[in-house]
Amino acid sequence: MSEFKRDYKRIPTFKRNALQRKVPSSYRKPKGLFNKRKDGHKSKGKLVKIGYGQNRKYKGKLPSFDLVDNKPINYEKSKLTLLKIVENFSQLKEIETKEKECIILSGSLGLRKRNMMISYCLKNNITIFPFQLRKFKNIK
Repeated sequence: MSEFKRDYKRIPTFKRNALQRKVPSSYRKPKGLFNKRKDGHKSKGKLVKIGYGQNRKYKGKLPSFDLVDNKPINYEKSKLTLLKIVENFSQLKEIETKEKECIILSGSLGLRKRNMMISYCLKNNITIFPFQLRKFKNIK
């Protein structure tokens, strides 16, 4: 575990330029003529650059998370293959996963429906992609 802590690099959160307005948090490269972030002012936030890439040791591997601190513990190569991206209950009821297959719940789902789908998956032994389970500790 000490090796992991040494090799793991903290990557900054890259923000969009006009964050005072209600805009999505997805990154867009600043391209304005007098844009201070584009010019590299330190106080205006970080720009996406090549040097921020993650260590090659962890590329293509999935972190297993500590449920208390919500921080990655160690990285492992995923043994699961993606079966389907599920968007509603009717798609979920058709699915029968095998051991090495997993599903991903759509990003457009709300919190209540997502919790209902996760509890349904846990009852019917349907495997969900591990990243999505780390936020939901208290599922009924």
